[in-house]
Amino acid sequence: MKDLLAIALGGLLGAVARYSVNQLAQGFSIIGIPTATLIVNLLGSFGLAFFLQKSLTSWGLAAHWRLGIATGFFGAFTTFSTFMLENVALLLKHNYLTAFSYLLMTAFLAAAAGFLGWFIAETTTGQTLREKE
Repeated sequence: MKDLLAIALGGLLGAVARYSVNQLAQGFSIIGIPTATLIVNLLGSFGLAFFLQKSLTSWGLAAHWRLGIATGFFGAFTTFSTFMLENVALLLKHNYLTAFSYLLMTAFLAAAAGFLGWFIAETTTGQTLREKE
């Protein structure tokens, strides 16, 4: 029951955070790319990697709180389905270059953000998950 409540609370907070980013990014666009979704997915990739590295090596966080933050918060904050829907909308408008750019930019930058989050957490912790096992 603790797991479900932590996930629900994390999901609530993640959804509100995502909505807030959407409101702040309204009207901003990079070559026609939906900026709000790009921002939440990059922040989410960085944040989830950083959080998992830290929480699994040094923070001593209870498992239900890890679930609440990783699955609940970051699951609600990031959005693959909206990203895909936005790509379909760009394709239907014949904005092929923009859709392709958005797809590549998101995949590359999200992977880089995840690596950076993990690297920073690992560097500041001084311990890797491999050492913990």
